[in-house]
Amino acid sequence: AGAIIAFALASNLPFAVVPCCVYSKEFPKRRLQSGERVKSYEQLCDWLQEMGPGIERLVLDGLEGRNICLFRR
Repeated sequence: AGAIIAFALASNLPFAVVPCCVYSKEFPKRRLQSGERVKSYEQLCDWLQEMGPGIERLVLDGLEGRNICLFRR
C-alpha cells in the first residue's frame, strides 16, 4: 500500500487502497510523525495517511476485517 501511495503522490494521480497487513517486523523503520514505531493496523493507516496532503480515510461499512479505505481524488 505504501508503494502505491508513494507512486500516486509522485505522479499526482488519484488512488484508493485498503491496507491489510502491518508487517512491522519486515518494516521496522516505519515511524509515525510522532516518532512512534508502526506496530498496529490503526498505526499503519495513520502512517499511510501521513505520507502526503489530501489523503482521506473512509470506513467501508458492512465489511468484516480490514475495512479502512485511504484515498485521494
